[in-house]
Amino acid sequence: MGDVVRVVPNHCCVVTNMVDEVYGVRNGVVEVTWPVARARQGTLGARRRAMPQNAADKDRAERAEALIVRMKKARGYIYPEWEFAARQDPDFVEAYNRIYELGLGEGQHVSAKVREFIAIALLAFRGSEKTALVAHMERAMRFGATREELFEVLETCMVPGGAPTFHRGLSALLDLK
Repeated sequence: MGDVVRVVPNHCCVVTNMVDEVYGVRNGVVEVTWPVARARQGTLGARRRAMPQNAADKDRAERAEALIVRMKKARGYIYPEWEFAARQDPDFVEAYNRIYELGLGEGQHVSAKVREFIAIALLAFRGSEKTALVAHMERAMRFGATREELFEVLETCMVPGGAPTFHRGLSALLDLK
């Protein structure tokens, strides 16, 4: 009790939605406080309330199904959890999908294939499920990657990530169709 603990989240989108404010700290001193924007309290919520309930439900269901189709087409896959989330709150998943597209789509200087290589390395390092690694490997191959390139990406992981990272990646590579 009484100990100061510093937590550095590795996935801030999950963390920020749980708090009302984020603090900027330098050298142990709070320098700035930022309120967390909550989109559902803004215009999106007003739009939903303006429609009759049945119309709102139908609109949400149609937007969810269209979003799921777009995500499957762009990725080549969609996890069941994201399908469920899209049907529950298409606005939230649309916002997530936009970040996904910006992060893993074709960049100005870095190709989508190379971005997938980076995602594969990070997923292997973080100990992600094999299905996630396989999905990203398949997506990299749709962007022109070869099995040999994927193997070299995994070799690159060996020094900073160690043998477990390399092994997780190899296991996924062996499961590729």
